[in-house]
Amino acid sequence: MSSITSSAETQAKPNGSTAKSQQRRYIMPVVGNVLSRIILWMGIIVFSCIGLGALMFTTFYPSYTEKAEYLTNAAWPVVVLSIAAIAVVALLRRCNVLERINVNVLSWIVCCYMIVASTAWAIASDTFPAYDSLDLINAAKELGTDDMPMWNGWYMERYPYQMPFVMVIRLLLEMVGDGQLYIALEFLNAICAGATALLLVRLSRQLFSDKAAVMTGLFSFFFLPLFLYSTFAYGNVPSLPFALAAILWQAKFMETHTWRHLIFASMAITVSVLLKSTMIVVLMAMCLIFLLHAMVKRNWHGIAGIIVPIVVYAACSHGFFAMMEKKYDVVTDNGLGKTTWIAMGLQGDEYGNRLPDAPSWVTGSANPGWYNGYPWGWTADYNPEVAAADSEESIKRSLTRFVQNPTFAIRFFIQKQATIWFDPTYESLVNSNWSAVPSNHSSTPMSDRPMTHLVHSVYYGKTNTIILRASDAFQFLTLAAAATVLIGLRKRFRIEQLLPITVCLGIFCIYVLWEAKAQYAMPAYVVLLTYSGQGLLDIENGAARLMGKFSRIITGKHEQISTQLAADTGID
Repeated sequence: MSSITSSAETQAKPNGSTAKSQQRRYIMPVVGNVLSRIILWMGIIVFSCIGLGALMFTTFYPSYTEKAEYLTNAAWPVVVLSIAAIAVVALLRRCNVLERINVNVLSWIVCCYMIVASTAWAIASDTFPAYDSLDLINAAKELGTDDMPMWNGWYMERYPYQMPFVMVIRLLLEMVGDGQLYIALEFLNAICAGATALLLVRLSRQLFSDKAAVMTGLFSFFFLPLFLYSTFAYGNVPSLPFALAAILWQAKFMETHTWRHLIFASMAITVSVLLKSTMIVVLMAMCLIFLLHAMVKRNWHGIAGIIVPIVVYAACSHGFFAMMEKKYDVVTDNGLGKTTWIAMGLQGDEYGNRLPDAPSWVTGSANPGWYNGYPWGWTADYNPEVAAADSEESIKRSLTRFVQNPTFAIRFFIQKQATIWFDPTYESLVNSNWSAVPSNHSSTPMSDRPMTHLVHSVYYGKTNTIILRASDAFQFLTLAAAATVLIGLRKRFRIEQLLPITVCLGIFCIYVLWEAKAQYAMPAYVVLLTYSGQGLLDIENGAARLMGKFSRIITGKHEQISTQLAADTGID
């Protein structure tokens, strides 16, 4: 009897452990799905709110400094242009144009268009480098010489993350010489703008369909800031195609589990982050999506997708900076800490003015939480530990002020976010027409340079108004299309379709606290464009259904009135 009981107990134990194992197996997909839907709904809420705000307000820079001003009468042109755009989409759909356009051919056409437009604008604007662009160019010229004032103890020691782009400048310098260096950098921007446009079309096809990709390509023709940024010698534009390529290859890997796609994605995001350090947000978003994929699908490919990009980035980053130290004897591990940028992002009043208890060297930013010169306060005997301690004290002062005056805190953060997200040009025109340039950079500001009538109109005349209005409508449609797609995905979606919105939410979250500029929002809007084609098709389809329903109501009322009239008069 005891043996029978023992046998029964032995058989019961595996059944209990099996039940627990099955329970654990089902918990992970449920948690993954819940987290995915949280991301989806956060994207809907955040970017719907930004879209409504962008409809009502537009920031611009009439003084050609970073002091933002608001247009409050911008809604009606945006609405008119948006309705016209949806009407064009309806016409293209009705005439079956979208089905007849080859996606690959269109992607190359958009690519070439962006390259030509970027190059043409660079030649026509005839500008020159200033601020960070000039500092990076000077640092590249000094590299390896006996006189390196931009390096140890100064710009490059504080901002070592700029070294990869400085090496790109150095390579171009050796290829084309000093006289053609800035032109070469502008052409590099043009090439990268073209690659960005091409990859937007390809990514839209990967996430949605050929028809959506065609619509994205056609819509991208009107993304003016992408080619207007060709004059800005910085890592912003060069980093974009690598970030999009990483997202594209990740989406392909999640679909096919082909390892070369993961390797390509890892290499691409590594290059993107090295060129522009804030693209680390894209890497973090990629890892989060891989984690959700692993949880929902219950396979180890997602875990590998997290490990490989991190290892590749860490190895390449460490190797690059070790090479810089050994070859050029420069300091690479003494940069300003992250607290400095958070401190700066919380400084100033709701108008950006310097507060009385702010450090003496802070002149006040143009807008709340924007760059204000804070990193240059430690001029003599620069020490990152001292800078970190001072930054922590600044953060404490700011947080105390916010707690003591919640109304001030609300105004501060609303205005900070407005100046980041409501500029449809992303400072692209400001960066090629500064009205104030440091005296050690140039004897005259950019805005005083000779201009053709057309270029002058781009900055100050009717062409400027057209660019601002068109870009404003483009920005609103981008946000509206993205929100529409996300709302449509709320019932059923593939995990990889959340990649773009996860990146954008990461960018939004980091600049709540981080030092800000409107140009920092541009990568988010570029990534959002992957939703634009499908979103515009969905908006047009919804509008068509609404019009059809309205037409049926009107027709039904007309028939009812006719029938009643015939009954009353006895006339058919």
